[in-house]
Parts: sequence; structure tokens; C-alpha cells
Amino acid sequence: MKKLIILSILLLSFTPFLAFAGSAVLNWQACADSDLAGYKVYYGTSSRSYGYPVYAGNACTYTIDNLAEGQTYYFAVTAVDTSGNECGYSAEVSKTIEIARAGSAVLNWQACTDSDLAGYKVYYGTSSRSYDNSVQAGNACTYTIDNLAEGQTYY
Repeated sequence: MKKLIILSILLLSFTPFLAFAGSAVLNWQACADSDLAGYKVYYGTSSRSYGYPVYAGNACTYTIDNLAEGQTYYFAVTAVDTSGNECGYSAEVSKTIEIARAGSAVLNWQACTDSDLAGYKVYYGTSSRSYDNSVQAGNACTYTIDNLAEGQTYY
């Protein structure tokens, strides 16, 4: 089995009415082995001390929800072949879950790889597929939207 490299961690924390949990989106490079059965994601709050693995299937991305805000998490991925053999851990990465302020949403996304990228524009609203607000986020891959109504769901 080949060693995996986690390419990036994308963090989402969108809790305008309750600020208690965040999510981590992990992406990694695909394993080229023909007998690949899938991947396992390991994570925990101490370096190299993980809880039970989460089976991620054959996808090269996985979202872990309900992570405590303000807490640092450590992540690693392994590949599993069709015989059940598991390779060693990938390089470990860590991320601290951002604390969302009441009435705000912290958005993070993966960078676009287009060489002519001029920046990002974030659209949002209170109805699904009806985005009546927009903000220029510049070239950063994170943006905080403030002054959101508490108790209101945003899309």
C-alpha cells in the first residue's frame, strides 16, 4: 500500500443561532493500488492519539461533524485493501475549530486553482436558492458574515 498524504483540511462553522459545533472536511490524494477497498479517517484531540476510525469509503474526501469549537483536532488517514490490510497513518494534520460568534457565520472553502482567479463572492439568504445578499471575500478562503439574525436559518 502507498503512503497517503492529506492535501488539505477545510473547516466549516456555520452556526448563526447556536455556536457549539464545527465540521472538518478532509481531502487526500487517492491511493493508486488496484486492490484498494477504501479509507479510514482517524481523529482525536491529542497528537497521534486517535479514537475509533471512521470509514470513509472510496472517496478522497470526508466530513467530520459536531466538533467542539475552540478545540484542536488531529487527523490522519489510512488506506485499506480488499484483504483488510491497513497501511500506516498518513502525515498528521491539525486544525483548531473556529469559534463562531453569536449572529455570525464563519465560512471556509477550498481554494480554486484557476490561475486567473480575481477573488470570491459569497451569496447568502434566508430561503433556499434565493440568495438576496452578497459580499466580496477577496482572495482569502475564509470569510465571516456578521449581523445575522439569531434563530434564523441561512443558506
